[in-house]
Amino acid sequence: MSKQYVRFLVRRYRSLIVFFFAVYLLVSLLFAQPNEPMNRFYDISAAAGILAVCACYVLPVVLFSFVHRRSSADVYHALPIKRSHHRCSILFFSFAVIFGYYLITVVFGWLLYGIGNVSVMFLLTVLLYEAFMITVLLHVNSALYLLGNNVLDGIVILAAYTMFVLPCFLAASLITERMIAGVDSLRYGQLSMCLSPAYVLLHNYIVLVSNHRLLSTDINYMYLLLGVLYGLLGRFGMKKEFDERNSERAEAISDHPFAYPAVINLYAAVMLGVIASSAIADRGTDSLAAYLAILVCYIAGTFLYRRKIELDVKRIALFAAEAVSILLLMWVCWKTRGFGAAERYELNRGYVLCYEYSASVNEENLGEPYTGEQEANVQFSIYFSTNELDRYREVIDILEQNRHRAIDSFYRRYAGWSAYLRAYNREKASDRIINDYNYRPEVLLSEEELKTISRYTEVTVSDYGNYEHWQGNDVSLEEYLAYRDRS
Repeated sequence: MSKQYVRFLVRRYRSLIVFFFAVYLLVSLLFAQPNEPMNRFYDISAAAGILAVCACYVLPVVLFSFVHRRSSADVYHALPIKRSHHRCSILFFSFAVIFGYYLITVVFGWLLYGIGNVSVMFLLTVLLYEAFMITVLLHVNSALYLLGNNVLDGIVILAAYTMFVLPCFLAASLITERMIAGVDSLRYGQLSMCLSPAYVLLHNYIVLVSNHRLLSTDINYMYLLLGVLYGLLGRFGMKKEFDERNSERAEAISDHPFAYPAVINLYAAVMLGVIASSAIADRGTDSLAAYLAILVCYIAGTFLYRRKIELDVKRIALFAAEAVSILLLMWVCWKTRGFGAAERYELNRGYVLCYEYSASVNEENLGEPYTGEQEANVQFSIYFSTNELDRYREVIDILEQNRHRAIDSFYRRYAGWSAYLRAYNREKASDRIINDYNYRPEVLLSEEELKTISRYTEVTVSDYGNYEHWQGNDVSLEEYLAYRDRS
């Protein structure tokens, strides 16, 4: 690191440092809600942390823009300091400014509201984690910004990688919902959030400073390890894209393999996955039009980054290969029932196994879907300790058979809505739901099966058809059947 260069940066940006610090402090204090002093401290800390993350996107763009301009790239790269020292000086200055803002704001909030309510050890833990978060994000965002060869491309590429987690989340949710019977698609979608360094780091930070008022969860240590991994990748990327950078790249086409070529193909792959899953699962008749729309966007993206209109046969062939490969992957996924994920339900997970069932049925036969006005509703919830599953094998076998029939009907593309079956576990030592699957069974539970289940839990019936005596009332299965048989 070069002390002279750091002092130069301080002198150059002195006015902006003071101005933005005032804004930073004011915004953070405004987030303190009128409640208990301890909670005000947590509000200030949460706001300061989010503002620090935002600053980690702004400063790399401001301080590394010289490499993207021909008028400044040669001059700055000719400075009498090593490239590594140059890089470290900019990162140190950025860290000092952002962490300095954060440190003063949080300590000020602690002096106002935290003394006597928040321990010094907790304060130090928060400060240490924030320093780690700022360090990782500065390296990652700077490396992504340097992938471009001009200021605009650098900003677009940084934004594209930062926002990529959102289409991934939506695509993962849609694809798993179409490909895996009963799966909680939202939870699969949440796995894609691991692609966002900001989310991974902020999740644990918000958990840390929420005082369990906002989130009923604990520190995610997998996210902590991912943060370390992102930091190492960012450091490696900075070394490659800054220390070994050729100054002639300034204002050239951003054709780095991880720049526009990667961005365009990643976004295309996500959209192609959604279209392919729809084509396979729903037999969508408009899939061809969707493929053509994505191809047009793909070609347009190529035109934009190359700055000229030129049909590239190789890139069109790459798109076609990508589309066919993803379509084939979705077909295999469908044929293997989500690569086996639909069949992976484990009954003995957690400390309790739960089933919920609800069906709109025919009042004359509770095992058949309702027709016309002869409607009744059957529902029950049943819970088993995972240590005593053998004691309830009779009823578990009935429910598991119904669940497997629901899986079979899903892959026959049955999309009925007359019945609902949910199977899930609760995790030990908490109420967190795991192993959660929801089905729309094609074949309903028969009356005999319902009678068996009623020996273990209450099965209730609501009639909306011809039996006016029961209108709007929930009665037990035994009462309903006895009244119906007498009538």
